[in-house]
Amino acid sequence: MWGGTASAPFTLVVKAGPVITVTPSQGPVGTTRTVAGTGFSDLSTVGLVFDGKTITRCTSGLLATSGAGAFSCTFKLPSGTSAATVTTTDVGGQKATATFKST
Repeated sequence: MWGGTASAPFTLVVKAGPVITVTPSQGPVGTTRTVAGTGFSDLSTVGLVFDGKTITRCTSGLLATSGAGAFSCTFKLPSGTSAATVTTTDVGGQKATATFKST
């Protein structure tokens, strides 16, 4: 009969919720903005809504995350926007919001 105990090391990875930034955070209509995010589902499409208007194309970057759950999308600020809520959602339903102010 064998006695004793055994244990094995393990790693627990806790992924923080998604976060987005809008750069610059204010400016005039018609100029470009970049929305960048981290903490989303890996290799996922991202829906981007800027002041109630769905953004479907980026002038640079993609509305899709990398294998690390990050994305960046640069686009022209839609006309008719003012103080805006920017919302992103991935296919897993994870959301992040940020604000933007038109000048």
